[in-house]
This record gives sequence, C-alpha cells and structure tokens, in this order.
Amino acid sequence: RGLALVAAVTLLAPLGDSAWLTFARVDGLMVALVAWAAAIGLPPSLARGAGTLSWARAGATAALLVLGCLAKPTAALHGAPIVLAWALVDARSFARLGALTTALGLAAVAALELATHGGFVEANRLWLSHGQSLAQLGELARLFFVTNAPLVVALAVAVVVAQRRGAQPWRDASWALWLGGAAALPLLGKIGR
Repeated sequence: RGLALVAAVTLLAPLGDSAWLTFARVDGLMVALVAWAAAIGLPPSLARGAGTLSWARAGATAALLVLGCLAKPTAALHGAPIVLAWALVDARSFARLGALTTALGLAAVAALELATHGGFVEANRLWLSHGQSLAQLGELARLFFVTNAPLVVALAVAVVVAQRRGAQPWRDASWALWLGGAAALPLLGKIGR
C-alpha cells in the first residue's frame, strides 16, 4: 500500500507541469481508466498463489483497459503490466484477463470499424506519422527525473525501509504501474503534429 501511495503522489504531485498536463489532455482520461483498472485488477501481491481474479473482476479490468486504449492507444503499454502481473501470480487468472481483454478489444475495434466504415483504424494510423527525436526523448526524460527527484528519492527510501522491516516491497503489485509508465518512455521522443 505504501508503494501504491507513493506512485499516486508521483502522478498527482504538482511539480513542474506534468500533473496539470495530465488533467488538461486526453492523457488524463487514459491514466484515470488505467489506474481504475489497476485498482480493480491488480493482484494483492506478485507472489505465486497470492490471489485469483474472478470473471467479474477480470471483465471489469478488461473493459477499463480497452476504454483506456480507446482514449489513447498508449494505454496498451501502461496497462499490459496489469495483465502480465497475473502471469506471476495465477496462470488461470492471467489467461482469463488476457482473453477477456483481447476479446473486448477486438470487439470494440470491429464495432468502431463497422460504425465508421473503416475510418477508425485509418484515423489511428495517424499516431504512426509522428517523427522521432532522440534529443527530445533525452530532454523530456531529464526534465522528468529532475522535476520528480524528490518523489523518486522518497520511493527509494520507502523501499529500503520496507525491506529492512521484513516486508517484501519487490512483490508489491504496484510495480506493474511503474513498469507500465516506463514502457512508454521511448514514446517521449515522438514529435507531436
């Protein structure tokens, strides 16, 4: 719970302009949907056998992840670790969540393709038209770490304290959210148009 709290504070901390851009752009909706999916669908721990995911929770998690992807395709990167976390915990829950997310995603795309006469996928291909800039990637990553250094230090301290007190902070399921965020770091090099 401590790491989840630090993760939430990191996202919402009004340092620099990252928090305000999250609220003002479509990213805010995407992040809210992925965070909601995590609240419902993450296992209690990353330890093998730490829990199971019911069909109802798997369906709700899958629906929120698909809605997140419809808000912004980057949600696929942010949400994938939520699904993959179950591979460490319970194979049946992983298969259930993976199958439902895939089925709902394909059904949503098919319905939108039908409703837009093929325009949905074509419009989403525009995400591929952005150029890449390694300089921009480096600068945005640097700004993030400089701006959020106090929170990253707080996270490191929380992990060390938890480890010393006999907890298993590396088994905390909230690491899936951190991995989901890190998975999108290469996209910081995309030049918007």
